[in-house]
Amino acid sequence: MGVSFVFKDIEILNPFASENEFDAVSPAYYGFSIVETGGGFTAWGRDDEGGKTFVWITENDTAASMYSDAADVLICRYDTETGDTLECSTLADNMAELAAMCAPEESGTGAPPAGDDQPSMTLLEAVTISKAAKLRGYSVAVKAGRLQFQIVTYRKNGTSDVKPVTGWLTLNEARAIIDGE
Repeated sequence: MGVSFVFKDIEILNPFASENEFDAVSPAYYGFSIVETGGGFTAWGRDDEGGKTFVWITENDTAASMYSDAADVLICRYDTETGDTLECSTLADNMAELAAMCAPEESGTGAPPAGDDQPSMTLLEAVTISKAAKLRGYSVAVKAGRLQFQIVTYRKNGTSDVKPVTGWLTLNEARAIIDGE
C-alpha cells in the first residue's frame, strides 16, 4: 500500500490532487510546507498522526512539484522521535493504487465495456476532459479508462440526481464530443 495521509477524514494518496482527484493542488493545500532536510536539500513536510510521524515529499532531494515525474517523487513517513523511516512509496505507485481502486466492476453491473484497443488515460487527460466538460455544463464519471458525460442536479436537501448524457466513451470519443460542441 502506498504512503498516504489523512485530510478532513479522507485518505490522500496524491498530494498534488484535491480530494476528488480532479483538481490540481499544491501540497500546501494539505498543510505541507517546504522544509530543510539537511545538506541544503528540501522537501514538502508535515506532521501527521498527531505529531507521532511526519511525511516528506521529495524529488531527487528537492521539494517535488506537480510537474515532477511521478516515478521520481518519493513520499515517506518517518518516526518523529527516532527519525527512522517507517514506509516509502513513489507517487507513481500511489497513482497505480488509486487506479486499482477504480477498477471495472463485474460484468453487467454498469461498468464500461472493456477495450484493449485504447491506450490508458492519464490523470492529466481525465482532468483536462473533466474541465472542458464542466464548461459545457456536464459532470464526468471515469471508470476503467472510459468516460461518461452526465448532468447532475443538486437538491436543497443534499441529494442529487445523475442523468447520463452519453454511454461509456473512450478518451478519443470524449475529445471528439468536446471538440465538436
